Amino acid sequence: MYHKFTNSIIVQFGTFRNMICLVMMLLIMNTSNAKNYKLYFYSVESNINNYRLLKIEFDTYLGIAGMYKFQPFKNKNAFEEYIRSHNDGIYLLSSWHFKKLKDSLNIKPELIGVLNNKSIQKQILISNRTIQNLDDLRNETIASASSEEYTKSILSKMFGIEKKELLETVRILTVPKDIDALMAVGIGIANSGLATQSSIETFKQINLNQYNSFNKLSQSENIPLPVIATAPKPNDDIKNLLNIIEKMGEVSDGSKAIKMLGLDDFKRVDLAETNLF
Repeated sequence: MYHKFTNSIIVQFGTFRNMICLVMMLLIMNTSNAKNYKLYFYSVESNINNYRLLKIEFDTYLGIAGMYKFQPFKNKNAFEEYIRSHNDGIYLLSSWHFKKLKDSLNIKPELIGVLNNKSIQKQILISNRTIQNLDDLRNETIASASSEEYTKSILSKMFGIEKKELLETVRILTVPKDIDALMAVGIGIANSGLATQSSIETFKQINLNQYNSFNKLSQSENIPLPVIATAPKPNDDIKNLLNIIEKMGEVSDGSKAIKMLGLDDFKRVDLAETNLF
């Protein structure tokens, strides 16, 4: 009984101390004049199962620091149209999407996602044993957690100019997560799947038999993880919001929200990473 009571006190104290650290960290920043700035989010790389829960988690963390909000978008066109007409926030989007918008929106990358201590990833195209090479994919189905536009942009580079016509024959099966794309191949719903290297390594731990049945057909070049972008000269409120997001991985509430995006943390973009954009 004594040990249970003591352990309960320790857990409660640890949680309380964690919250105190979070509040103190955020109060140190200049939040007294914070306006209602937003973190706008859209992803072509994955399907979010629960936007409501994602917003709650981010709003819980950002709200402690001031009048900051998280605004996710389900639709790519709606996201682009909105941010073109509003300059009241910062933008969380895939590096691929950022490259497409950076010139027309005049934005620059400030933070980049981190996963397993890396800010880059590779997309891997795998197949079951009935598919031995890229040519065998003609009229076949490829499972992917990314949007069809993004998936085909990755496949286009893998296939090359000489196989441009092949790309037009494949069908894209959109699934919620990378793991689902791999499972679809494993159970025969799709003959091929596109997933990140880290997701494939995770799948290996879950189902070694299915993993061993996969063929690796191709892989992409290094792709930067999602970025957070701003206007070239962000004001103090935007700078403060960037600082708050940069520290998300240091506390449990922030880390929980980031992991819903499949990331471990955010960090400042360095010179080498800037050159990737």
